[in-house]
Amino acid sequence: MEKVCDIPIEEDIESLYRYLRSRGVAIWVTENEGRQEIWVNDPAAKSVVLDCYQRFKEDPGVRERLDDAVSAQSQPKGNSLSMQLKPFPCIAWLLLTLLAAALYTGFGDFQSSRYFFIIDRFQLPYGDLSTRVQSLLITLQQGEWWRLISPAWLHWGLAHWLFNSLALWIFGRTLEALFSRGGFIAFILGSAVFSNLAQYLVAGPAFGGFSGVAYALVGAHAAGWALAPGMRIWAPSAMVIFSIVWMLAGMLGVTDQFGVSFANTAHFVGFWFGLMLMALWLKTSGKKMGKASTEHNG
Repeated sequence: MEKVCDIPIEEDIESLYRYLRSRGVAIWVTENEGRQEIWVNDPAAKSVVLDCYQRFKEDPGVRERLDDAVSAQSQPKGNSLSMQLKPFPCIAWLLLTLLAAALYTGFGDFQSSRYFFIIDRFQLPYGDLSTRVQSLLITLQQGEWWRLISPAWLHWGLAHWLFNSLALWIFGRTLEALFSRGGFIAFILGSAVFSNLAQYLVAGPAFGGFSGVAYALVGAHAAGWALAPGMRIWAPSAMVIFSIVWMLAGMLGVTDQFGVSFANTAHFVGFWFGLMLMALWLKTSGKKMGKASTEHNG
């Protein structure tokens, strides 16, 4: 990420923020030593954001027109979805692949679903831990490496797919902006592998869903709130807390009483995967951001 400028903490730039976001320009606002700092992920957008900010600050007429533009953007338009997805190509691609997999497998009802399990559960045994390890090794020796991540793309029903797609959108955008695109995809695939493997070794192959990855995203936001609350880029804390409570409810068997069962191990491992990686990132790359802002202020 690259810093654009820093401004007084009391200056209200909500209209500017919403306007730039509505135009597909991803900006992030953090707080450092009593000042707001504006950051962009794409260095090419720096001059655009700086120019818009200067106009916003100096000309009240521009401020009014920005408010009007934001109000107009809030009305439904045919291209609003594409404009919202434009700053997040990785998430757009992931949402498309999740939809394609859901349709291909009939939301878990078609025979094609067997290709998404971590092993072919209709051909290989998985009764105990040693058998599961052996079956997994046979699967990998057969070249079916995609099965390490494919369970994350298997969903049981429309609601399951919709919930996980929404979680990706809510919690994923910040991370795509913070990390490089390659880094974000590596985060997604890494969390899928770790959560899938853990769930399989504990409970067998009869599971699917993107929620292990979704909880890795939640864990990353939890680490952000704990270690860098001044970076006002995290998902609302209430949503993070609710997601954690929901995970604990599943692990304690509360949701089972209502006929809802989860891949609890995948949730737990995914959450800690995201928590630890974001903590590591904030201790390394996050320090670079702080150092850059200090040097700029000095």
